[in-house]
Amino acid sequence: MAPVSVRHQPQGEHQLILTGLDEQVEAAIDSIEDVVERKLTRAWYQRATVWERMNEQLVGLGYALGLSGEQIDDLFIQAVKL
Repeated sequence: MAPVSVRHQPQGEHQLILTGLDEQVEAAIDSIEDVVERKLTRAWYQRATVWERMNEQLVGLGYALGLSGEQIDDLFIQAVKL
């Protein structure tokens, strides 16, 4: 079972870098058509101190990257080990 949160934002960001997903996340955010949603998602990504597994923006970005729920869980499992 995946952790419900990553307590320190750098852990999540480092995991994205290690798996080569960091630039894809930025591109996914840039591709959000709704301006308000894009700004909210970018603000969350840049400023959240805790990444919660069921966060709406996080789940949306994961699916935009073509990740399954299991793959998102695996990213969380690895991130908390950092």
